[in-house]
Amino acid sequence: MRIVLDTAILVRGHGSTKGLARDLLIGIVESDHVLLLSNEMIYELAKVLRYPRMMALHGLSEGRIYDYVGFLRKSAEMVVLNALLVTPIRDVNDTAVMQTAVIGEGDVLLGSDTFGGGVDGRMASVAQKTTVCFTEGWAGTISKKYSPFRAYADIMQS
Repeated sequence: MRIVLDTAILVRGHGSTKGLARDLLIGIVESDHVLLLSNEMIYELAKVLRYPRMMALHGLSEGRIYDYVGFLRKSAEMVVLNALLVTPIRDVNDTAVMQTAVIGEGDVLLGSDTFGGGVDGRMASVAQKTTVCFTEGWAGTISKKYSPFRAYADIMQS
């Protein structure tokens, strides 16, 4: 299965954490599943992890952030995004995540939020084969509302 994890899950999945996000990330990497990421997603992740409140919360040094980003680059299939591809999504800040799923032919995009309030119904025609799953919040036109436990179990069993 080809899987995209959104930035919020990747933030919670670094090596200093214990929990479902970390378990999910390691489970994907150590299995036959393929983690899909893009340079744009990695950039956003590194930026978020460097926020002072995030560094204080997680105790991550610049070196540990660098190592985590390196681990993700080695563990994932990197997808090259296309600035001309339109992904009808309400929050343009989530475009890189959606493009990574569409261009990388992802089977599942697992997010911890609603991608800026929801996925436009037209996305069904763009991402025909990608199942969009949210672990919290609103369940949109083509999304499934999952608990983190259910998403983890479903992905690890497939």
